[in-house]
Amino acid sequence: MQITNLLKTKLVAIAALGIAITSVAFSAPGKKAEATKLVPVTFNYTPPSPGDFSHDAVVDRNNWSQGTASCPTGSDKACTLQVEPSHIDTNGKLKSDVTITAAEGSEADNYYVSGGTNLSSIQNKD
Repeated sequence: MQITNLLKTKLVAIAALGIAITSVAFSAPGKKAEATKLVPVTFNYTPPSPGDFSHDAVVDRNNWSQGTASCPTGSDKACTLQVEPSHIDTNGKLKSDVTITAAEGSEADNYYVSGGTNLSSIQNKD
């Protein structure tokens, strides 16, 4: 009889351990998963030639390079935007799924970013 009780106790312990492992394996992500969220990456507008804030230049993804968010004051002109890391290719450039739209600022032929796809933040010079 004592062997039976010992066997029952061990079986209950094994079952409890199995339930604990299963519940951890299938539980929702906790704070650790939240900590690994990807931080948006900032891109600065780099004119292809000095002072080129034309529509075609601003919407061209090749004229945007990784940098920091620092926009000096001035006319409405393209400055920075942010994207999630999943929209950046292995060369550090914006992928083709990122589109940039531009509108003319207060000065003729000077454009600023007015929207686009897969952008999380836009800053233009004031």
